Amino acid sequence: MVRAISRAIPLTPVIEGLRTILHGSPSLSDLLPQLAAIAAWILVSYTIGIRTFRREETSR
Repeated sequence: MVRAISRAIPLTPVIEGLRTILHGSPSLSDLLPQLAAIAAWILVSYTIGIRTFRREETSR
């Protein structure tokens, strides 16, 4: 259970990608799973942010 939660934290794909880079010269396809996970986190965070924080119109 804890392992599943820790793999869902956005820092995990970043660390795995850096580890892959440091172990040699990876191709883009080697880093694709980590990049996809980071892109998914960005998309989810952006969507939640837009839906949660709405700008209130002020009349002047």
